[in-house]
Amino acid sequence: MDQIADAVSNNKPTAGLLQQLAGLNIPFTNEMENHIAFAKKTAATLLDKFMLRKKYPKPQQRRRKAGEIAEKLLSKQLFPVHGQSISGASAKSEIELEVELLERTDKLWELIWEYYQRCELQMNIPLTPGMIKTKIFESSFESLVVQDTAN
Repeated sequence: MDQIADAVSNNKPTAGLLQQLAGLNIPFTNEMENHIAFAKKTAATLLDKFMLRKKYPKPQQRRRKAGEIAEKLLSKQLFPVHGQSISGASAKSEIELEVELLERTDKLWELIWEYYQRCELQMNIPLTPGMIKTKIFESSFESLVVQDTAN
């Protein structure tokens, strides 16, 4: 919309911009913006409540930092692809998360890596045509997913 307004005020052609706008699915775009806002709010709340309490004892400072970190986690510049892996070093340096770096030979790291691989495998099992996958429940140690017909 800003580009169209600029083009109109500078007597430049708008046909290409209007054509792009015509193909925009506004309800879908609004829904995705709502999901992004929810993800940001959830991340900031959890960071504030759990991860940043020790480092930032003052609530106002902690909430501000939590918002900054949540914004980084949603950054298209840092993470252009959904589901992109974030290394421990990157989490510490770029995002400023309080994380403990484990050696790959550490037993806890091996358990976390196995859990991650099992989740990836489960969530990427090809579906039979006409089927949908629904996550019913997930805890820190189990995920229950069912397949059902798309009707």
